[in-house]
Order: sequence, then structure tokens, then C-alpha cells
Amino acid sequence: MAMATQNRKKREARGANGRDWPCVEFSRVNVTKPDEVAKFIEWLCGVKGIDTWMDAPEDVIDPESLLETLWSWQGAPRKRMAKLCWQLLVKNRSREYFDQHFTIELGWLTRDAANCARILLPIQKAYSGC
Repeated sequence: MAMATQNRKKREARGANGRDWPCVEFSRVNVTKPDEVAKFIEWLCGVKGIDTWMDAPEDVIDPESLLETLWSWQGAPRKRMAKLCWQLLVKNRSREYFDQHFTIELGWLTRDAANCARILLPIQKAYSGC
């Protein structure tokens, strides 16, 4: 493959802010390892507080990250993906269950992802050709 084609594909796989799209990142996760799935969910949550944005100069604010911080679990695309992935792993789609049991702590997320290979591998394989 020509170098120009490789560089173009790398650029297209990244969002406007230079970070990879969540779907691209998912394709790279080793879904047979619960700790890697847990780190992926943590990455999706993009743990940043509102204080991060209050003190930042205007020209350094990344609109995508700000949106993820301000929107809820239902609206923010990456947070929504994290929520749906976790709910799939724990086999419970209840909002109440999510509110009571979800935590962004790697130990707990790793435990919750114990069956990740059986659940996520078929999804990853189905979309690997896209």
C-alpha cells in the first residue's frame, strides 16, 4: 500500500481533535481480556470534571470533550457507548441497576467484564471488515 494511502487512512480513522473514533478504538481492544475491556470503558467515559473547563483558556477547549462532559449518559456519544457496553456485559439494561451499580473503577469494571470474550468477540468480528 502506498505511503500516501496509509497516511490518508490514519487521518480518516481519527476525529477532528486527532483522537481515534470510539468504534476504531473498539476494533483494537483485545476483547478476550477483561482488564482491556475495562480500560476501554473507562476511556469512553472520559473522566473529566466541569472544573477542568472552567479554568481552561478558550483556545484550548476541545468541543468534543466538553460536550461529553456536559451531556448525560443518554446524550453523550462516548458515555452512551460505555453505558451500553457495560449493560451488555452485566446483562441488565435497567436504568436503576446502572445508576446503582456502575462505577468508573478499573477493579469493578474488570470484574464486570469477566464474560467479555463470549459477548464482545462476535460483535468485534462482525464489524472488523467495515
